Amino acid sequence: MSGVEWIILFLQLMVAIMQLLDAYLKFGA
Repeated sequence: MSGVEWIILFLQLMVAIMQLLDAYLKFGA
């Protein structure tokens, strides 16, 4: 994998984590 692919993968992962955290705070709090 090239560097650009790793960056895209990492950004997608960060977005997914933020969405999970947002859902957790909405339903868990």
